[in-house]
Amino acid sequence: MRTLLVALVAFQSLSLAVSGAEAQSKISEAETAIKAILLAAEKGNAEAQYLAGALFDVLVVKPSNFDTAMGRRKLDPSDVSGRLEAMKWYRKAAQQNHAEAEYRAGFILFVSNEPGDKAESVRFFAKAADQEHAEAQWHLAIWYERGTDPKASHEHTKWLLKAAHNGHALAQLVLGRLYYQGEKGLTKDHDQAGRRFREAAAQGDAEAQRSLAGWYLGRDDAEAFNWAKKAALQGDTQGQTLLAFHYKSGNGVPQNYLESVKWALKAAEKGDADAQTMLGHFYLQGNGVEKDFGEAVRWFRKGAVQGNARAQGGLGACYYHGDGVPQDFVAAYMWFNLAAAAGDKVIRSVRDGLLERMSPAQITEGQKRASEFQAQVESTDLNSIRLSYVDPQSREFQARTKREATAAEKFEVRVKAFMTEL
Repeated sequence: MRTLLVALVAFQSLSLAVSGAEAQSKISEAETAIKAILLAAEKGNAEAQYLAGALFDVLVVKPSNFDTAMGRRKLDPSDVSGRLEAMKWYRKAAQQNHAEAEYRAGFILFVSNEPGDKAESVRFFAKAADQEHAEAQWHLAIWYERGTDPKASHEHTKWLLKAAHNGHALAQLVLGRLYYQGEKGLTKDHDQAGRRFREAAAQGDAEAQRSLAGWYLGRDDAEAFNWAKKAALQGDTQGQTLLAFHYKSGNGVPQNYLESVKWALKAAEKGDADAQTMLGHFYLQGNGVEKDFGEAVRWFRKGAVQGNARAQGGLGACYYHGDGVPQDFVAAYMWFNLAAAAGDKVIRSVRDGLLERMSPAQITEGQKRASEFQAQVESTDLNSIRLSYVDPQSREFQARTKREATAAEKFEVRVKAFMTEL
C-alpha cells in the first residue's frame, strides 16, 4: 500500500520535485485522500466510487500486486486485473448517473477486444452523452461513423454536432470539414466550416489552425498566414509546408525565400512531398539557397516516389536537361508519363514533345518503367517509402493519448475538490 501512495504522488509530479519531510507530507496527504475515497465509496458516494475506479484506471494498479504494479496506464486488453477493479467502481458510480464514470467505463470497454465490450461501451457512452459529456458524444459519433445501418450516418452527424457544441475540438474540426465538403447529410456551407475551424483553432488544435489557414486563403491572406504560422510553430507538418508557401509566394506576408526554405526544410525532413517538391524547385532555381542541381534531384526524387506529380515533373525535367544527373530521355519520359497520368497538362505537353527525340524502343522502355513503378506504388503501403513523419497511429489515437495524459490532472483536481467537501 505504501508503494501505491508513493506512486500516486509521483504520478502527480509532486514527489519528483521534493524530498525529505516535504515528500513525506505529500505521501501523508495522498494516504489520507485514498482512505477517504475508499471509505466514502464503500458507503455509496458516487464521486468517491468514480475516484476509486480512477485509482485503478488512470494508474495501473493491479489488485493482485498493489506494492509493485505501478506506472502509467496502458491500453493493454490482456492486463485485465486493474481494468476489472476500475470497472467495478465505475459501474457503481454509473448506477447513480455519474457522467464521468459512465464515460470512463465506456472508454475501457471501447478499447477492449473482448466479445460484447464494444456494444456495452456504446450503452455507457449514450448515458454519459445524454448528460452532455462531450467526450462520450464524440465516441458515439465515432461508433456510428463505422456503422452500416442506414440511420448510422444521421446518428454520426447528430452526436458530432452535440460534441462540437460542447466544445470538443476534434469534433469541431471534423464538423468543419463536413460542412466544407457537404458530406454526411450536411449542406455545403463554407461559412459554417470556417466557424467550426475557428472554434477548434482557438483551443490550440494545430490541425484546425492549419485548416483555418486554408479557409482564409483568398479571403484574407494575412489571417491565413497568421493561422498557418500558429500551426507550424506547433510542429504541424502540413502547416509548416503552408507557411513555406506563404513566404515563397508573398501571400499575407512579404516574400522571403530564406524563411520559406527554413519551413519547407522542416516539413520536407518529416517526409512531406509538397515541401520536398518546393525544396527541389528552390535548389533548381537558386531561390533562398545556392543553386545545386544535385540537391534539386534529391528532393524531387523524395517527392516523386510518393506520387507527387509536380515532383515527378521536376525530376523528369532534370533527366531531360541533364541537370544533376546524366541526360536520360527514357528516365525523363518515365517521370513525365507518371506526372501526366496524375493530370499535369503542362508536363503532358512536354512529354509529347519529347517523343520526337526518342526511338520506339526508348518509348517502350519508358512506358514499361512507368507502369512498373505505378504497380509498385499501388501494391505498397506508402508508409514504407515515406519518411518517419508518417505516423501509423490515427488522429483519434493521438487525441486519445493526449486525453489519457490529462486524465491524471483531472483526477487530482477532483480528489482535491472531494477532500474539500468532506
